[in-house]
Amino acid sequence: MANKLKEFEIDTFKGIEAYERIEVWWLDAQHGTNIIDYEDLQQLRPLVTKNIGYLLKETKEYIILGYMLFDNDCIKHWQLIPKGMIIKKVKLTQMK
Repeated sequence: MANKLKEFEIDTFKGIEAYERIEVWWLDAQHGTNIIDYEDLQQLRPLVTKNIGYLLKETKEYIILGYMLFDNDCIKHWQLIPKGMIIKKVKLTQMK
């Protein structure tokens, strides 16, 4: 495994250290297309969801998390979460 790691320049990620790793707990919306009776509909609640990722951007309205960062400064998987949906945000210590 060590030889395989030497084959790649692992530290080539440009500025990855600038991104905080965070854990975000947020309320996710739900929808459905199935038939549901009125009483069951009254029991529905938002789902609590937890994500861990790199905090790529934060504004007063939303945050953007990145999950797959590439060494060419591209992001494959990202998610925008409105701040009004966030119930908890925790900064994680960086992995070395």
